[in-house]
Amino acid sequence: MPRRVFALTGRPGCGKSYVASEFRDWSLPVVEYGGEMKHYYQQFEGCPDSTWEMAQALREAHGPAGPALCSSGAISASFISSDWIVLDGVRNTAELEFVESVFNCKTHLIAVEVDYETRLQRFYERGEFEESYEDDNVAMDVAEYRMNTRTRREEEVGLEHAVESAPHRIDNSGTKKETGLQVASMLDEFEA
Repeated sequence: MPRRVFALTGRPGCGKSYVASEFRDWSLPVVEYGGEMKHYYQQFEGCPDSTWEMAQALREAHGPAGPALCSSGAISASFISSDWIVLDGVRNTAELEFVESVFNCKTHLIAVEVDYETRLQRFYERGEFEESYEDDNVAMDVAEYRMNTRTRREEEVGLEHAVESAPHRIDNSGTKKETGLQVASMLDEFEA
């Protein structure tokens, strides 16, 4: 069976990690770029504070595929137990080219999609605030500003191209069951 990588991409708040968990429920190993970067940087004193800063430092040191390079140990380990794995958090197509060339596998880019209002609500519910806001409207405005800021900076490193060029899509705006059925259908499609 050929090695396959299901590479999840999408805008902030679309639910990539939830979709990754649906693949994990089918016993596919999941490599989370964010977690791998945090693990990598733990060994250094004075490491970047945020996942974004870690990713940018890797891109500056190793080019646009830096996060994939940082995750290559986890990718290799995942291929030991399965010919099909999932990458959670792909931001550009250079990462896929790196994975294909190093691991001799076929990548399948999957855009996780959800409407703007649902993304905003999910981003708000994460509560990624250093401050607390008594007024929910102010908190929602702050969440929207932060979501849009994150989206713009991720688009600068290739996210928009990755999302638009993805040949496969999962609509994550419905119920968890509906999303799970889409994942199951996609796995059936590739099994055939």
